[in-house]
Parts: sequence; structure tokens; C-alpha cells
Amino acid sequence: MRFYFKYVEPHIKLIAANRTRNLFGQLVKPVWNSWLGFSFENFCLKNAMYLAKIMGFEEHVVQWGPYFKRDDEGFQIDLIYLRDDRVVTLCEIKYYEKEIPVTVVHEVKKKCDLIDVPRGYTLETALISRFGPEKALRQLDYFHHYVEEADFFKKT
Repeated sequence: MRFYFKYVEPHIKLIAANRTRNLFGQLVKPVWNSWLGFSFENFCLKNAMYLAKIMGFEEHVVQWGPYFKRDDEGFQIDLIYLRDDRVVTLCEIKYYEKEIPVTVVHEVKKKCDLIDVPRGYTLETALISRFGPEKALRQLDYFHHYVEEADFFKKT
């Protein structure tokens, strides 16, 4: 429905009157990947407890959601969990058409440096993506958890 109201409904007269083959490409293609990214992130947020189950800490979750900090170094954390086992799990959600490269580590490290972790808590990281990490990223052993699209359909 979001897609319809964002990209189809505003152009309904043009779509009805148009006879060209590439109207979709002209209207939607330039923003298609960012819309898919937004939709994937939204899907993950709506299924945050299932993601916690996949990562093995569902029973410890106290709070979860996105995190925004608006100051001189404003940033966003896509999904963060506060757990009763004194762990904060910072999740980076990426929607790419391929595996996630090593360059994501710099972005996540910066967020880890900027977030205020409660005293006595451990910070761990998770990468949630469509196709998972590149081999080089997995070998870095930076992330504590990897979740990819296929994990949503495995029996747990």
C-alpha cells in the first residue's frame, strides 16, 4: 500500500494516458533501491522480536527499537536491543543487491563510539541484510550476529 500511495497514485492519470513501455522506469527506477531499503528496514523493525529469536536472545529483550541522536554528531541506529543480561545489541540493517562489504565496519564503529552504553553493559553488534556479509567481512569477526533474508524462513 505504501508503494501504491507513494509512486502509483500520484501518477494515476499519467499511467492511464501513457502508452510508452518504460513509464515505470522513468517514474520509479531512480528511487526504487532506496524504497526497497526503507521497506526492508521497516520489515525488520516490525519483526524485531523474531530477529531476537533468530539471534538467540529473545527471552532477554527488555526494550527495542530504532535510536536517533540529534546533536552535532547526529546519527541513527536502525535497531537496538536493551537486554536483561546486561547487553546492548546494536543492529545495522542493510538492503543491498549483493553481499555486504567490509566498508560497513567503519560506519558501525562510528555509531558504537557515539552511543551511550549504560554502565556495566556490554555492547555487541549485529548485521541484518538480504544476502549476508562478504567472506572478507565475516573473516574480520567484527559482528557478533549475522542475519540474512534466508534466516527468516528457517524453522527455529
